[in-house]
Amino acid sequence: MQIEFVDGWPYHQPRLLVDGISFEHTNNRGEVCLWQTGAASRPWLRFGGLTDRIAEWVEAACAGFPDDGILDAQLYYDPKHLSAIATIDIGRIDDRRREEQGRIYGRWRNNGHLLELATNDKAGGNIQGRWYFAPGEPAPPRNIDDVRNMLTNSQARSLDLGLAAVDGGKGERLVLVLWETRDGTNALTLTQRLAKGYVEVSAIETAPTDRKYLEGRAGPDFEALQEKRILIYGAGAVGSHMAVQLAECGTGTLVLRDSEILRPGNVVRHAASRAYIGWTKTRATEAVIQARVPWTKVEVGLATWNPSEIAAAVAHADVVVDATGNAGFADMLSDICQQQNRPLVSAALYRRGAVGRVCRQAAEADTPIRARDVGNDARYPLIPPGDEPVIREPGCSAVVNNVPPSAVAALAAQTVEIIIDTITGTFSYDDELIEVYRPLEVAPFEHVGTMRIER
Repeated sequence: MQIEFVDGWPYHQPRLLVDGISFEHTNNRGEVCLWQTGAASRPWLRFGGLTDRIAEWVEAACAGFPDDGILDAQLYYDPKHLSAIATIDIGRIDDRRREEQGRIYGRWRNNGHLLELATNDKAGGNIQGRWYFAPGEPAPPRNIDDVRNMLTNSQARSLDLGLAAVDGGKGERLVLVLWETRDGTNALTLTQRLAKGYVEVSAIETAPTDRKYLEGRAGPDFEALQEKRILIYGAGAVGSHMAVQLAECGTGTLVLRDSEILRPGNVVRHAASRAYIGWTKTRATEAVIQARVPWTKVEVGLATWNPSEIAAAVAHADVVVDATGNAGFADMLSDICQQQNRPLVSAALYRRGAVGRVCRQAAEADTPIRARDVGNDARYPLIPPGDEPVIREPGCSAVVNNVPPSAVAALAAQTVEIIIDTITGTFSYDDELIEVYRPLEVAPFEHVGTMRIER
């Protein structure tokens, strides 16, 4: 047994190397994984802490590591593609596990950093190979011999035929091995290449594209949002970021209304990139959403001041959102939503992004936005006007609001929280929230943070 101190000590744990060891949480170089990298408690600072952890590890290994989940299979295998990942919809193969094996196709993208895998050649893959669903619950393999030993005789023969084809100069081939664990399906992606007269088999980190894995990052309100239809007026800086975040959280349908074209200057704060300059802001936002999540349907259209058209759109929405930054439009939406008993959330930035304001009109005790006596009612303080310089851009009829992107992102995230809070009926927030990002010279806006207003 050998202990090595590495760069980053004492904040990074030492390496433990044991000759001849072959367990889970060890690699083929004999390195034993005792801790997550950089564990905050740093128990390795004491020799007793190191020996205690070794004893715990041995006990867990003897019991088969019952408390561990799916392991990163590529970490056990050597050599590895250190700067690439392979993507695959594991569920498509999981459904065919009884077949034991089948064809796999792949193509390299992003300058060799991404290997896209598919189970049919219609995906455009120019590299072929085989997938194998191994029987039992084996430990992650450390080399090609381990891979062969975890397969059935028929699968092993197929594997050897593939290796022989590569050795015979038939080009690069792929191998995808899957096996069952107590927490789900694990996978190891291998590439087979002829290099310097021998077949080099290397592992790549496997990244599933299955929807269920994406949903696991959407947050706890995913199911509640899946059935909801949210109508957003304004797909500019704040509105586009809100729309993308609401989609990422699980919203089933987003309806976007805006009439403006995405300009080069907009991209500094907009959710869309320069690739979408010249598109309508709604279409650009839709493209960003579709590139990020598969579960949100986006409907786009032009904004209008026609009350009957707005009322028709509001009637089918679970929540209406105003991100136009136009006080008159917000008041009109307030009237229409009140008449139809539809929840409304309105958000805007003031004083070059120094202050953000989110107004909600949804709970029974909420004062309708249009009816708020701003400046006279202590619950709704007036944001004081400033003397910030006016910025104009050639070809743009509107004054350029010099708001920092950080304020846009902060307000969008806070508004999304309030929208979800409204959809779920939690109502953890008051009907108005004011956030001071940069202090003003006038009370009560002189302190950074959420303004505390007596109710």
